[in-house]
Amino acid sequence: MNTKWIQTKEKVCENALFSFRKRFSHSGKLTLKISASTRYRLFINGKFALEGPCQGTAYENYYEEADVSSYLKNGENELSVLVLHAADNAFTSVFTADRPILWVEGTEKSKAIVQSDTSWRAFKISGRDFAQDKSVMYSVAYFEHLHETVTETEVEIEEGNAANLQNDGFNEWGIKGTLCLKKSPLPQMETRAERPLTVCKTTENSYVLDAESYTTAKVRVKVRGTKGDVLRLTYGECFLKTADDWWGFKKGMRDDASGFIKGPSDKIDLSGEEQEIEFFWYRAFRYIEVSCKDIKNLSLTVNYAPYFYPFDITAKFSCSDENYNKMWDVSLNTLLCCSHEIFVDCPYFEQQQYDMDSYLEAMYALKISGDTRLVKKAISDLAQSQQPSGLLCANYPSRVTQVIPTFSIYWLMLLHDYYIYSGDSEFVKPYLGTVDKILWAFQNLLNENGIVSSSHWPFVDWAKTFPAGVPSDGVLSPICVYSMQYSAGLKCAAHLCKLLGREALSGEYLQRKEKLDKAVRIYFRNEEKGYYNDTLTTAAFSQHTAIWAILSEIETGKNALRLARIMMDPKTVSCSFSMGFFLFRALEKVGMYDLAEVNLKGFQTMLDLNCTTWCENPDDPRSECHGWSASPLYEFTTGILGVKQTGIGYESIEINPTPWHLTHAEGAVPTPLGTVSVAWKKINGKIHLSYSAPRDMTVTVGKDVITE
Repeated sequence: MNTKWIQTKEKVCENALFSFRKRFSHSGKLTLKISASTRYRLFINGKFALEGPCQGTAYENYYEEADVSSYLKNGENELSVLVLHAADNAFTSVFTADRPILWVEGTEKSKAIVQSDTSWRAFKISGRDFAQDKSVMYSVAYFEHLHETVTETEVEIEEGNAANLQNDGFNEWGIKGTLCLKKSPLPQMETRAERPLTVCKTTENSYVLDAESYTTAKVRVKVRGTKGDVLRLTYGECFLKTADDWWGFKKGMRDDASGFIKGPSDKIDLSGEEQEIEFFWYRAFRYIEVSCKDIKNLSLTVNYAPYFYPFDITAKFSCSDENYNKMWDVSLNTLLCCSHEIFVDCPYFEQQQYDMDSYLEAMYALKISGDTRLVKKAISDLAQSQQPSGLLCANYPSRVTQVIPTFSIYWLMLLHDYYIYSGDSEFVKPYLGTVDKILWAFQNLLNENGIVSSSHWPFVDWAKTFPAGVPSDGVLSPICVYSMQYSAGLKCAAHLCKLLGREALSGEYLQRKEKLDKAVRIYFRNEEKGYYNDTLTTAAFSQHTAIWAILSEIETGKNALRLARIMMDPKTVSCSFSMGFFLFRALEKVGMYDLAEVNLKGFQTMLDLNCTTWCENPDDPRSECHGWSASPLYEFTTGILGVKQTGIGYESIEINPTPWHLTHAEGAVPTPLGTVSVAWKKINGKIHLSYSAPRDMTVTVGKDVITE
């Protein structure tokens, strides 16, 4: 088949909702392929069936394919597709056309049953507005305004070109079509059963609904209120201390109902009759404030259905410290709320897939589930953002180009670590060219002294003493960590190329690394203090330079151990959560992981504040839910349970628990070969261990561990 897409004849310049409909007779099996620009929700005979398309890039669009036979009935059936058209100036991570587009292909045993053509009817839905707050970058429509009267007006449609699935959407002349379609690499997102909310606060004209824990969810409303009144649903991540604090920098106990709810909101103009609406896109919230003038005469039901990527979660963890058990649960909720069709930095403010965030979220995801599809899509998405310089965009998909140079190194590390995890050489090999171009971009950033110059936004971390995430003087002076991270990138690339048979290229990278490391020692090493200065113009030292000196192996042996001890001094400028994962890895590398438990203090602080997801940072953060903060998922499986990979694709592991203050722990860790189950208890200072592992896996147990 060579099905054409359909579109409105008129261009559409504003955010708008359209309904495409088709009646047809069929009572057998039906396999449906469907895509749209910008976003669709498919209903068959009034029942929700599919949504999408899976979020794509400027170069790849996706279609969903599903057996929809169970939705059909004998005789006439109706397909109804709601298509949200995003205007060109809206929703920065969504690539859109100049009008709404729909593509449908329904078959039974390759026989065409229904497809997009001019026999469909299309209607523009007026009175339902979509908008985004101008101060942040939302992926799609965040809030809606329903007017008192919502109407439909039929519009003319026309056929576009055929979507050539056999040639990735390119025609016979090699010209890319509007819909460059591939089958979605992901399953449908999981929409869980609807749940009610409970009232936790009332005022004269409002009340606050409590979901009990932070969530991303589809929200459904049934309301009847005074005609002419306006119902506002305001979504809050937590209670705030001050009423004028939109950004949420002044916070205390997150569930302190004496505070205020601020944030984006949906609005419904009340008609006096019953109105029911399910908002088009998911919402991120812990609380919803309901307000209107005549709230005493308001009849309202609000339900929410949690909405996440459908990880098959096989990991388990429990231990003797209930606070650590809570940390595991909160970490899992945090990761789920940041995992949809892309990994997002935060679901409330931005919904953007950043390289650094995605690397960390992918590492955590691989510890809870054997599903690698979202990880592979993140690698592919971000690779497609490569600029002429060789650097990747800091976040992608996005129609706004933002570059943070070292974020490209995090992508390189993600590719390397994914290969080590999976052994999937067929997926990884095509990206070696992307790796090489990234490393040449850094080579071109070297100054006359052979160290990396600052460029673009030289972000390092949200450390308290780093203005805008940049070490002091780091905008004007080369930053030590930038050269160290380039060195770490060369090390990872050399290792990856060696494993994949590109030994000459591996050797070239190691030669470049040796020269770079020498320059770093000359220009940044503070011989008097025994550490590395953050920049050339200051003697300031932070945990960051120690971490990357260790991870890049610029310093090894006794020097690395000394750096680790210095960085753990309470007076040292510490990492925020965005760099905390690497602090754990540095301590692990020098054999000091038994001292790493102190790094969990920030998580305990958030538990004490009754957080149900991990914040961007533990002190008055903007975001209450940031995926990069879910590191206990990694530390508790590799550290406390002690399951450490030692061979490509988990062909071999070592089990060597780090008990910290615990007396016992047990759990399960998924791997590509199957699940590893571990249980241990401490008796008279010794670890007594029992475990089970897949038959094809070689297992080594720590030398001080007693196996039962």
